[in-house]
Amino acid sequence: MKGTTILTGSDRNALSEYVHGYRLSNITSSECQSGGRSEEIKEEVLGISQTDSSYSISINIRGNCAHAFLGEIEIMNDSIINLISHGYGGNSTCSCCFGLTYKISFD
Repeated sequence: MKGTTILTGSDRNALSEYVHGYRLSNITSSECQSGGRSEEIKEEVLGISQTDSSYSISINIRGNCAHAFLGEIEIMNDSIINLISHGYGGNSTCSCCFGLTYKISFD
């Protein structure tokens, strides 16, 4: 694996698709947008757009400046989509604000 990508073989992703009908079809990441103290970086949902067959959800997360991310989704109570990201790669002494966009397809 290289860069930000879907965590293939994930039980969460498989259950989301086969049980609930939601498939994480893509995840992208921005470069480090801003550095600073970790507690100053606000994690938040920036926006959600929907088509007839997909959602696109943009978020900001806090991560190590040298990380890329592996993405998963998890469906809870048939109505909550958990967006999960696992930072991996090198380590740096700084934290950054990254933008992640999850594209989730559904039937």
